[in-house]
Amino acid sequence: MSRSRILCVTDSLHSGSSQSQLVEIALFLCQIGYDVEFMVYKPDDSYEYVLKQQGIAVTRIAPCNLLQRFFRIRKFIRNGGFNLVIAFHRTPSFICELAGLPRRSWKLVVSERSSRRYKPHSFLEYLYAYFHIYADSIVCNTFSNCNLILQSNTRLDPDKVHVIYNCHDFSGWKQPYPLPTATAGNKLRMVIAANVSDITNLNVFIDAMLRLTPQERSVLHVEWYGCGSKKSCNSEVLENVNKEIQQKKIHLMASNLPYDLTEIIAESDIVGLFSYKEKLPRELCTAMAAGKPIISANVSDFPLLVEEGRGGFTCDAENPSSIADALRKMIRISSSQRHEMGRYNTQRARFLFCKEHTVQRYVVLFQKLLTM
Repeated sequence: MSRSRILCVTDSLHSGSSQSQLVEIALFLCQIGYDVEFMVYKPDDSYEYVLKQQGIAVTRIAPCNLLQRFFRIRKFIRNGGFNLVIAFHRTPSFICELAGLPRRSWKLVVSERSSRRYKPHSFLEYLYAYFHIYADSIVCNTFSNCNLILQSNTRLDPDKVHVIYNCHDFSGWKQPYPLPTATAGNKLRMVIAANVSDITNLNVFIDAMLRLTPQERSVLHVEWYGCGSKKSCNSEVLENVNKEIQQKKIHLMASNLPYDLTEIIAESDIVGLFSYKEKLPRELCTAMAAGKPIISANVSDFPLLVEEGRGGFTCDAENPSSIADALRKMIRISSSQRHEMGRYNTQRARFLFCKEHTVQRYVVLFQKLLTM
């Protein structure tokens, strides 16, 4: 009996979280006996060496315009004799859905990994959502995104839409890192990893900090990693940032330094995530695996993952009073309560994000489609 042939299609092999998911899936499929190939159309090849080591061929479409790219990918798929095509990212998924028209002999799984907050509002976004009816399965990496996809296209069969969280390698997290009792000067060290932008909310966070009492602020030692410069802040907030820096409440850490965020998170007391638009950032998963209590915005699947009062506290990212309230709650609970939050997050992370569990869910889905 011949082995099933699987083609993975994505834009590039750069070292992003989506690409790492697809590479992990492909490596596992190869290990259990499938013939796996990759097709990409951008030059970055961070993962190409890993794939070729396992005998996985990588075909790269030469630079060309969108129409030429479509016809080249379509020809490759239709002449390739594949049993299953897996497409990650919206444009590759759209191309693969079109390539199957008017009919196809292979199964098609596409992936939605968008960080949109609302339903599509442009013609292209509606087109992307509409063409999902031509896929056999659509995999989202958050429940919030799954709901958006179903709302965007009422013709979609809900049974075709699945949620599988991103996998993470926890081999370095043999045991949860213990929570430090406190940083120097009896302060709680809160780490935030996010580039400065309107989305990541430095302005609103500073406003929230200023709403705390001086005594409450004196308990916190905030380190914001990835700031680089403060050019995204308006002049009033910039003045407040400088004031807070002078008072040693917030430390803006330049993004171009060789920080090991895994170790920094491991040595923190609290991890904060205040963006008002997010997918499922690696920092959240790392913080949970490291056994840290979390204060997060109530966006994406954060409220499901950071259970209020059990794994941390959530807040409205666009409301400084809400952020201040969450900070205040975390300050006021005992160190043993924060430790219990961290232990709870570790257990959740190992169940939700472990590589073996996540990849196996993909494999079960693929095997079901291949036998239909």
